[in-house]
Amino acid sequence: MKIFVADGESGLMAGSGGELKKIGPPGEALCLQGGYLYCAGGSRCRCYHAQSEERLFDLSLPSGICGLSGMGNVICALSQDGDCLCAFCMATGEMRYSVPAGIYPRDCCKSPCGKYLAVAGGLSGEILLFDESLCCLKKYRVPGAACGVCFLPRGIAALCAVEEGELSS
Repeated sequence: MKIFVADGESGLMAGSGGELKKIGPPGEALCLQGGYLYCAGGSRCRCYHAQSEERLFDLSLPSGICGLSGMGNVICALSQDGDCLCAFCMATGEMRYSVPAGIYPRDCCKSPCGKYLAVAGGLSGEILLFDESLCCLKKYRVPGAACGVCFLPRGIAALCAVEEGELSS
């Protein structure tokens, strides 16, 4: 089994059998979709062939990317700095569209069925639910700042910063 690690200082690492080797520059967010690996760092996203680890192309993205997720034939990038969720073509890297995603959003998670994307909207105190076309279907109000999000077998869980030093889920 192959492992990929995005390290903001050491770089993009790949390996199997307990040994890691550097294959790319530093990154903060990873996404594996359709046999391709996407690694975002700074305002760049690099696309690699997952098996050969060959670098295919680079994309320009808004700064502050904190999450990547594949949705159909697009890769979604969550930008803390731009307060947005951007979608770009998986094959060409062409930017398709960008939608608002809260205030300093913090996290995103694809549903197990692959048809929905939940976003922790940060300081807006919301969890936003998007469909494959990045249409916002629902906004859920949560206490405090929404810091993390994940899908459960029957629902969505949110991690929230409620008061100084205190977290709630």
